[in-house]
Amino acid sequence: MIQRPSNKTIERLREAPQPGHTHLWLAQIAGGLKQTLPNHLCRQFLRASCDLFVTHRSVPDREIEAAVEFAYNSNSKNNNRPKKWPGPCSAAIEYVTNSFQSLFNPADSTGLAGSDVLPGLFSPGELVCAGADCFRPIVRPVV
Repeated sequence: MIQRPSNKTIERLREAPQPGHTHLWLAQIAGGLKQTLPNHLCRQFLRASCDLFVTHRSVPDREIEAAVEFAYNSNSKNNNRPKKWPGPCSAAIEYVTNSFQSLFNPADSTGLAGSDVLPGLFSPGELVCAGADCFRPIVRPVV
């Protein structure tokens, strides 16, 4: 007998995720369906849901796979708790700001564009995510 999803999961499914919340939404839905569907059906359901309702961006299969893996293969409830973010490392901050000062000072512009700098930081084909803010990111491979 198939168990009914929780009211919370059903409520989350009533609306597509907003931009910037898709990744979390996928994990929440997968977690909510864990007691209802086997993992392969959860993957299929999430893929179909994203294809139909997530219109602000493309959702790659690997993101769906990661959400299902997280929900179905967590060994304990502690895995679902947020991890404590480490404190700032003063030595690293000082090194970066002193070594690359012109990158952080708009008055000392280098005149370089992202297309000039990124190939020195990443290998060809690596994906880089950037944007004016966290709600409108773009992901492109370095050429």
